[in-house]
Amino acid sequence: MAFIREKEEIKTGFQEIEPWSSEIDLQTDFVMVYGLNESLESRMQQYRERGYKVHLMLGCAWGNYKEYLCGRWDGKEHWDECQTDRNGNPILHGVDTPYMVPTRSFIQYLTEHLCALIDKGITEIYMEEPEFWEAGGYSEAFKKEYLAYYGVDWEPPHTNINAKYRSSRLKAYLYGRLVRHLSRNIKEYGRKTGKEIHFYVATHSLVNYAQWKIMSPESRLLDVDEVDGFIAQVWTGTSGTGNVYEGHYKSRTFETAYLEYGIMQELVKGTDKEVWFLQDPVEDNPEHGWEEYADKYKKTLTAALFWPDVDHYEVCPWPNRVFKGRYPRKVGLAEGMIPTEDMEGAKNIPDTYATFLAGMIQTLGDMTKEESETEKDAVGVFLADSCMYQRTYPDQVEHHGQKINLSGMEDWMNRLIFQKEEERQLLLSMEKMEYAYKECCAFPDWFGLTLPLLKYGLPIQPVYFDHMVRYEEYLRKYRYLILSYEFMKPESEEFHHKLVEWVKQGGTLFYIGKDFDPYNYLQEWWQKFSCDTPAQHLFAEFGMDKEPANGCYRIGEGNVLVWNEVPALLSVNEAIADKYRNWIREGLKMGGYHWNMCNYLSVRRDPYIVIASMQESDTGSVYTKEGLFVDLYEDKYPVVERVLVEPGQEKLLFDLEKIKEDVRIIATAARIENMACENGQLSIEAKAIDHIQVNMRIRLPGKPEDLCAHTESGKNMELQSVWDEKSRTVLLSYRSNNEKVHITGKLKYES
Repeated sequence: MAFIREKEEIKTGFQEIEPWSSEIDLQTDFVMVYGLNESLESRMQQYRERGYKVHLMLGCAWGNYKEYLCGRWDGKEHWDECQTDRNGNPILHGVDTPYMVPTRSFIQYLTEHLCALIDKGITEIYMEEPEFWEAGGYSEAFKKEYLAYYGVDWEPPHTNINAKYRSSRLKAYLYGRLVRHLSRNIKEYGRKTGKEIHFYVATHSLVNYAQWKIMSPESRLLDVDEVDGFIAQVWTGTSGTGNVYEGHYKSRTFETAYLEYGIMQELVKGTDKEVWFLQDPVEDNPEHGWEEYADKYKKTLTAALFWPDVDHYEVCPWPNRVFKGRYPRKVGLAEGMIPTEDMEGAKNIPDTYATFLAGMIQTLGDMTKEESETEKDAVGVFLADSCMYQRTYPDQVEHHGQKINLSGMEDWMNRLIFQKEEERQLLLSMEKMEYAYKECCAFPDWFGLTLPLLKYGLPIQPVYFDHMVRYEEYLRKYRYLILSYEFMKPESEEFHHKLVEWVKQGGTLFYIGKDFDPYNYLQEWWQKFSCDTPAQHLFAEFGMDKEPANGCYRIGEGNVLVWNEVPALLSVNEAIADKYRNWIREGLKMGGYHWNMCNYLSVRRDPYIVIASMQESDTGSVYTKEGLFVDLYEDKYPVVERVLVEPGQEKLLFDLEKIKEDVRIIATAARIENMACENGQLSIEAKAIDHIQVNMRIRLPGKPEDLCAHTESGKNMELQSVWDEKSRTVLLSYRSNNEKVHITGKLKYES
């Protein structure tokens, strides 16, 4: 029956560094006990005793590794292995915890710790955030790794584009090496000791790492057979990062999360590796109120549900800070993650939000994988791992023979994203400002390509450029793809062979760029083909001029459309965004695709309907739908017959007309372990988080009567019920005390 499953499926889980308590007993399948400290074994046992599958999560790049740094592990200090900026300062996570250069010694240290934990019963291991900051790359340990990898002495990354790009690519490689060796080491140890070990990596999305200027292995990890899957660390903190659309810088949580989850679904698509989508009911910054947290949670949750190839979820990191949290509070230590005193209006979690979260946790467990009705209409936008490697420029670049000094650009970057539209365009007309804008934290090249389309209802799909040569049939499902080399680069000519083959077989490629980016002139593989830039090589492979004019070019059965423009500039005003939309629309029309511009997206995951209506889209359209639904985003799961979704709102509906069963759990804030409806008798066993109002809506063949509820210890519970005849559903409500509750009743059938 829907919602009722065994915990061995490990579909839903959470991570927590604190001991078990009834207020965070989320009723998921598994828990990732976090961190190495003296309480680890005790915490593991507490969760096991409550029926959880107990897994372990540790940090890849940072953590409680002082014994390693201070020489207590091998008698040698390892402070030279901290990630270090150009001024010699260590890059820290919090107050005194450095990010590490993942040397072979550090890998061995982690291996020994993990093997010891395997001896204590751990078989499921998650290593999170394999991260090397773009600002790092100056420590002695990194210089040694540079020499070993490239066979030449290290160059300061800020001195030229080749040193910058190579340093960044090496950073991603080093954490890929850590994951490769660590996963192999512990799986081999498991085999020797008769245990099957599973190894997972929790990672931010490629979109976020590029935006935050962090290097990570990302798709390289797919080449490590020992990696069994991933957690997609997308939450309000990542998706709330601002971007620029039509000249306005602001946070666009739904749209950014949609793109983040999209590239993470694409990361594992076509593989046997699983991915869990994470959502966070709050975020690291404690200075927001509950209403804002709830709004952003709905936006990220809705965005996650648009990707139906995924049906596994990390439902909450750190539930202690949610269900025992008090907000807003002033930022404190550890990058703001440890709050200090209350701010005005601070309060504990509202009852309605706690119930809503508990209900969504159970609903996520009911999601199933199925083919998306939007996928066949998706327009792909390429994104490559290499976009991380060139997010900032060195102090000086050379462009068309002209040397341009780019040192001290930080203030200009801030001015460019925070100024009004008119002032931004004036700044961009000044020398060097386009470079500052391209490397600012708004990541305008990517969002310039995507937001103008997404905002007008085009179901775009982030497409993993690197997969093109990794999987033979990867491009087969796409008819339309958008590409630019102004913010990423192909790793070999094989990518172009694949693109040419795809276009000749009927694909339509939109290429936008004008070789503005100085990284186009790297000392890389395309130069051996007498091409100054990768785009020149691509066009030559198509049989076109190396520097084609704007236009449409017929190649075999397909088309290549060229627009000589910088993608970042598509974000600066409405006029150029409209021009871009029209260019894409005309190209789609040539292939028989009709883009019906609107301000919303919707997808069916039967029996669920997911809807997001976006602001800033001048289409005059409003999403409406009629039928018989349960609104899962409203308190007490009301039955509705007409739905209207205003711009800026999201909805998750249960379509009652899509189910044929007489008995069906529709929504519940408690985990229902058993349910029977036989011979006119109803029986339910359920358990929920402590101190929440539990609401359940259940379809039944008849109205329930003589309902009563009691706990496992024999305590009678006050139970309310409301019957809805049209939907044949009952709303059951009671106050949870974290005990298992038994509900019984009789069904009254119509004569």
